[in-house]
Amino acid sequence: MLVLTHGSPAHEAQRRTFKVLHDFGLGAQERRGLVVLGDGFERFGPIAGVVCTPEAMAVIAAHEITGADGYLFAPLRGGWTIGGRPALVDGSGTNPVPQVDAAAKQIVAAARRGGLDPGYVQAILVLDGPITGIAQPETQRGGGVAIVPLSPEGLRQAVDVASTNREPGLASIWTTADVIELLQVLGFDARDLDVQLLTAEGFPYSPYVLRPTSTDDVPFSRPESTPRATRALRHLSDRPGGLSIASVLGAAAGDQRPTGPVPQVTPPLRAAPVEAPPPTGPAALLVDPEHEPEPRRSPWRWLVPLLALAVLVAAIWIGATTLLGDADKPDADTVPSSAAEGDGPPAGGSESDPSEPGPQEAGGYTFQQTAADQVQDCASHAFGQAGDFLAEHACTSMERAIYLTTVDGKQVVISLAEVQMPDAGSAAELKALLDTEGTGNVNDLLRENKAPEGSPPKEVLGDSEYASSVDGEQVRIVLAAYADGAAPTAKVDAAADAALALKISPR
Repeated sequence: MLVLTHGSPAHEAQRRTFKVLHDFGLGAQERRGLVVLGDGFERFGPIAGVVCTPEAMAVIAAHEITGADGYLFAPLRGGWTIGGRPALVDGSGTNPVPQVDAAAKQIVAAARRGGLDPGYVQAILVLDGPITGIAQPETQRGGGVAIVPLSPEGLRQAVDVASTNREPGLASIWTTADVIELLQVLGFDARDLDVQLLTAEGFPYSPYVLRPTSTDDVPFSRPESTPRATRALRHLSDRPGGLSIASVLGAAAGDQRPTGPVPQVTPPLRAAPVEAPPPTGPAALLVDPEHEPEPRRSPWRWLVPLLALAVLVAAIWIGATTLLGDADKPDADTVPSSAAEGDGPPAGGSESDPSEPGPQEAGGYTFQQTAADQVQDCASHAFGQAGDFLAEHACTSMERAIYLTTVDGKQVVISLAEVQMPDAGSAAELKALLDTEGTGNVNDLLRENKAPEGSPPKEVLGDSEYASSVDGEQVRIVLAAYADGAAPTAKVDAAADAALALKISPR
């Protein structure tokens, strides 16, 4: 990567970020692209600089995390915590995401006022400090904001995020003229920047700006739904005379610091042969298939026809049982008075269980508990990284239950697990781990074949909605899915959230 500076890194987190990126080396030794860091970007907001790859661009911010060590729970909205305790970001408890997103919008607005279309601008937050991992709610991942640790692997992931074009339709590749124009618009005198260095970083050579924009574009960093006006290509020498940094930066024009040539601080370390410039022309503007997002497919979709057949057979069996039971049922006027008062078997001919828990109301849904158990060894009833964590941090007990409810006229099965940890810190760490996709979970009763006969098959929870909560030492985990294996909906997700308030009755 080609690493340049504008001003100086503002603090230690920025300086360490600069060093890790600098050690990647030029060209494709680690990742291709251009990074510009320094306090010259403070006019736009709390960001350290910009990242450009041939596919897309992003703003980058670097922050110091203090206050505690462990897993960082970092939602896009709301406070950040480590082990249930507030995490300090640069000495305060403020979530930096909204300010970084606002700075990205300022970058987009400045570029468009300067006549350049920046496309979909993403945000990268690099975090330095005693954190062992970063967890985000699953629904907030891939939303144009990447939060990564300050490490070579974390910054490789950050550059991969910057290389992902999320705009709909055919993507527009960043050329050498586009990159030079962007630096000019952001306040640099980059006319003397060596074009060969840019082509070695994968930017196709072009004397023309291939990303012009019209003045009526909306200056925001999210994809636009309305068609854009026709844009004409222009040569770098066609810039309108008298265009000043103040006119481009708008309200931020009060910063009048001199902006001289950008120092090329990256020496040709670990010299590698300069790659030939990628092909230009229409072929160079096509989307690289490597970056096309793969569709997410559930491994349980093929079971839907089998589950539908199983439901049909179960319905026939239940109907036949009901008809046979009605044939043996006595007339109403011959039922003993003790049965009418609830002392004998109910009218259906089967004996009731006085310990059967009654229905519970929560969130507008009615839940009926059908199974429950309690165990002391949580690690043997969990899998993946969750099982490893519980083996190292033993729980004090775990209660589990299965519930049934109805959503839009269809039966929904709910699994609830209530894990008691020895302290609030380990409970918060367990929740952060479970909230991270691909880290395993505790077993539900369907998975362990402990649900009563006639319960939905265990496979239905393979494609389920997830919810969790932590209250002191107690962690609650919910899975919810349609009993017939249909894809879950937003209402099933709402039922999962409501189930967090249920009480588990012993069986």
